[in-house]
Amino acid sequence: MPSGPDPVTEVRLLTMNHPDAPFSIVDGVLDAGHGWGFKWTLDRAHFQFIAGDLTHTDLFLHYALDPRTFHARGPIRITIAINGKTFDTFIESDVGEHVHRRPADSIKSKDVETLNLSLAVDPAWISPEGTKLGVFLGAIGFVPRT
Repeated sequence: MPSGPDPVTEVRLLTMNHPDAPFSIVDGVLDAGHGWGFKWTLDRAHFQFIAGDLTHTDLFLHYALDPRTFHARGPIRITIAINGKTFDTFIESDVGEHVHRRPADSIKSKDVETLNLSLAVDPAWISPEGTKLGVFLGAIGFVPRT
């Protein structure tokens, strides 16, 4: 029997309707963990990933913009920060489903570690109840580069 700690299980990709998703969502995603694949984010959402070497890996977002909310607010800026440092920012100006990828090779880590990822959407869409909403999020995380 080997001695020492058990290896850490990496968490690289979160699918919003997966039952384990809420364990890695710190805050800012509504109704995650069941049901339909896309979940509303608030205008700010925070996630925790556990990952090691990200060479040949991309940051991955699968999200959607609803025509009703897009008509009310127009193009949006999505900003992703990792461990408090801006990693990516881009503007989305079309309704519908989207996939965004960005090479993550610059995130250097020799060991498996926690990566705190924040997602910010500007401008928010203000729901009839007054909630500041961001995007419909299907998945977020790190995937092998194709």
